Amino acid sequence: MDKPVILFPTDTVYGIGTLPKKEALEKIFKIKNRDKNKKIIALVSKKETINKIIKTNNFIDKIIDKFFPGAITIISKSTPFIKNLLGYEDIGVRMPNNKLALEIIEKHGGILMTTSANISGKEAPKTSLEIDDLILNSVDIKYIDDSNLSGITSSIFKIEGEEITLLREGSIPLIEIVKLKEE
Repeated sequence: MDKPVILFPTDTVYGIGTLPKKEALEKIFKIKNRDKNKKIIALVSKKETINKIIKTNNFIDKIIDKFFPGAITIISKSTPFIKNLLGYEDIGVRMPNNKLALEIIEKHGGILMTTSANISGKEAPKTSLEIDDLILNSVDIKYIDDSNLSGITSSIFKIEGEEITLLREGSIPLIEIVKLKEE
C-alpha cells in the first residue's frame, strides 16, 4: 500500500490522512465527498519538518516554539515542495500533542496531509463511536484510541509576515498569539 488513507486520533478529534502525494489526496477527497477547492493541512511529527511545508519567519518560529505540539494550526506561504506538489499558495501545518498521533505520522514519513474524519458538512468525530461507517469502511489503516482526544478543534491562524488573522477559534485564543507577537 504505497498511498494508504489512515484513520487516527489527533489531540483534538479523529482525522484521516495520507502521504503528501496528489493521487493519495484524491482518495481523501473522494471518501469525504469533499470539494477539491477546500484545502487540507499537513500534520508533522517533528518541529524541524515544518520548514518543508511553510516558509517561516521569526514570528512563526515563536509560535512554533511556544505552542507546538498543540491544538493550533498555522497557515502561511507554502514552500516550493508543497506548491509544486499540490498547487497550494499557502497551507496549514500542525503538530498534534498526542504521542500515538506523532508516532503514526513519523511511521509514515513525518508528514501526513490530513483533515477531520467526517463526511464533509458533518461534525468531526470526538470519539471512535462518532466515526461514520463510510469513513471506517473506506480507510486502509485504522488506529483507534479515544484516550487523548479533547474534542475541541484546533485554533487556526493565518500568518502573513507579522499580520495575524484568526480563521477558527479553538482552544488557543487570539490574545495569546497577539501577546507573543508583542514580546
